[in-house]
Amino acid sequence: YKAIQVKGDKYVVTDKIALDKTSTRIRRGYTDTLKAIVEANGKTYDVADPITWASDKEAVATVKDGVVTGVDYGSATITATLGGVIETPDTTETPDTTDAPATQAEGDTATGDGTDTDGDNTPSNTLTASCTVTVFKKSSSSSSSGGGGGSSVTKYGATISDSKNGAVTASAAKAETGDKVILTPKADEGYALDKITAKDKDGKEVKLKAEKDGTYSFTMPKGGVTVDTTFKQAEGAANTDKPAAATKTILLQIGSTAVIVDDQAIINDVAPVIRNDRTLVPIRVITEALGGQVAWNEAAKEVTLTVNGKEIKMTIGKALEKYGVAPVIIGGRTFVPVRFVADELGAVTTWDDATKTVTIQAVK
Repeated sequence: YKAIQVKGDKYVVTDKIALDKTSTRIRRGYTDTLKAIVEANGKTYDVADPITWASDKEAVATVKDGVVTGVDYGSATITATLGGVIETPDTTETPDTTDAPATQAEGDTATGDGTDTDGDNTPSNTLTASCTVTVFKKSSSSSSSGGGGGSSVTKYGATISDSKNGAVTASAAKAETGDKVILTPKADEGYALDKITAKDKDGKEVKLKAEKDGTYSFTMPKGGVTVDTTFKQAEGAANTDKPAAATKTILLQIGSTAVIVDDQAIINDVAPVIRNDRTLVPIRVITEALGGQVAWNEAAKEVTLTVNGKEIKMTIGKALEKYGVAPVIIGGRTFVPVRFVADELGAVTTWDDATKTVTIQAVK
């Protein structure tokens, strides 16, 4: 028998502990919580003394502080152990039993020779209890083969709203509550995903997890999900509003100072960069490659571009109205968004994400 501390700053005397469950079933990746308990005088108490938890098959299920996590399909035995160190009674002090009421019923007499055992007749100062945990995969459907008919598990739909310039596909059109669903957005050429959201049947937002491969995942709630997406024109994408025959081609690569003009290399002193998801290019080398001129007003911090008789003025630090971003000076050179080149200099720009290359084609 041991005096065991239970919740409520009390003690009970018992020769065994138990778990609130002798067996449980959980899905892989899910958890369940076990509690160590003792029964005395018809009452159940939660054990407050430290419990050591263990799993005989951690590849199937793990346990920490009573929380069991399903790792893979199969069965495992979870053991709770109280004590573990042989204690030598200290006879120099009289135990304070004021807050340690014995819960043995009046008139009951403890039997035995006074040696603690764990049930296998081996002297021990430990008490143990166990629970069998089965980790399972929730089946998508079930049926009976007899004449009594069958039943199926309810599945809920993932409704994808129509969107322009792209589409989204789901790994499953329908799934059970708790199942993982993968969403794969695919933008049309020249566009990129702008925003993707999911809501349950009550209009509440369903959390989406961005995966490393560009997909998104969520756990199917009860009642289904509606997915909404928007797509935007990709940075550096071709301006299809101005198709024209090209007369000159300029290639710039992020991080490279080499500028290719009609297959001829020019070594510039600065390279294109990406800042805040925007591609910025040095405007002087592009303007001059297109046969234009660049003038700089130091006092006003103003740049004037003249191309094909068109004059364009911009001020460092002052946002370009159509683009929501201001020209900046990097390495002593003025940089502007690549879309500015397409719209203001009458050129068609394309972006190759694989090589991080901007292609600028001047039009007649």
